[in-house]
Amino acid sequence: MDDHPNQSPQSSSPTLLTLNKSVPTVCARCSNSMWFGSEKVTKCFCRVMHALTWSGDGKDVVTHCDGIFLGAEEEEVGE
Repeated sequence: MDDHPNQSPQSSSPTLLTLNKSVPTVCARCSNSMWFGSEKVTKCFCRVMHALTWSGDGKDVVTHCDGIFLGAEEEEVGE
């Protein structure tokens, strides 16, 4: 997976950190992602696309997304 230069390689999700999960999706570093799970299952819901973006099945892994920049645009305008 290619890392975007403006994105930290670390997870921004306390849930992922608590579950001790490493997931191969850009959603793991996005503040628009809402992670939830248990010992057996981990899922991610995207608050921008209003869709389940990760369910651990390995299908359609999101590797690139512009959603992470939505909040940054508003911050730059306000400065």
